[in-house]
Amino acid sequence: MRRATSRFLSCAAAAAWTREAAHGSADPPPPDEHTTRQLVKRWTAQEERPGYAPPSQNWPPPSRSDFATLRRAFTACGAESFDPGHHCGEVAFQYATSLLGGTLCGHIESEREPSEEEISEGIGLMKRLAASGMPSAACGMAYILSCGILAEEDEEAAVRYHQQAASAGFAQSMQEIAIMHYLGDPLPQDAAAAVRYYRQAALLGLSQSMFMMGECLLSGEGIAQDTASALGWFAAAGELGHCSARSRIREVAERDIPVNVSSLMEEV
Repeated sequence: MRRATSRFLSCAAAAAWTREAAHGSADPPPPDEHTTRQLVKRWTAQEERPGYAPPSQNWPPPSRSDFATLRRAFTACGAESFDPGHHCGEVAFQYATSLLGGTLCGHIESEREPSEEEISEGIGLMKRLAASGMPSAACGMAYILSCGILAEEDEEAAVRYHQQAASAGFAQSMQEIAIMHYLGDPLPQDAAAAVRYYRQAALLGLSQSMFMMGECLLSGEGIAQDTASALGWFAAAGELGHCSARSRIREVAERDIPVNVSSLMEEV
């Protein structure tokens, strides 16, 4: 068995990098062969546990379970809800999210649709919070305007809100802008710009952006092709439960191919 070098990721380091990603700017090193097998073994055991479900990719959580509590807390906060940096701002955001429910991002699950009064109050509150400089609320407004479920669709305004949130370091909006550039809708198609935004969001801990960094590195789309670096991102995303990233790592383990071979997954 080849000894791991500093370029490769040990099993313990894989989890550590994922936890600390937001505090640095370095891409995750690729896993060595031993670590690849250990990751697959651990993930398989995790997935075989009764009741296991992959982490939800939905943002924000479409829950109304704490609606009454949030309403009381929001009322108690009063005008402080709109003071930048005040903890009441988060209370107000959670309350607005609760008002709008799963329709905020177009992923209604088992909950009832909000009433017209709740939609009006929720959108008004989300807009005020975004205007006060809250990145999560700006992202929320972008979803409202891009989904066209709660309000009339306005892609240009949605992009502006996402750009506002991304400029403030909000990972979800960075990922959304990356998707827009990657697909060429509604922003111009620009693979290099997509990679820049995916990387920023990945370093802030979003598993889907980690996976897309791996895909872009694997294909050489928007960035120089680098299979080993792609595997580092797949391993990091897999540690966060990303199913497709885990599948990529499993492909390597099943084929028993050294991770530093540049042609590793050309046929995948």
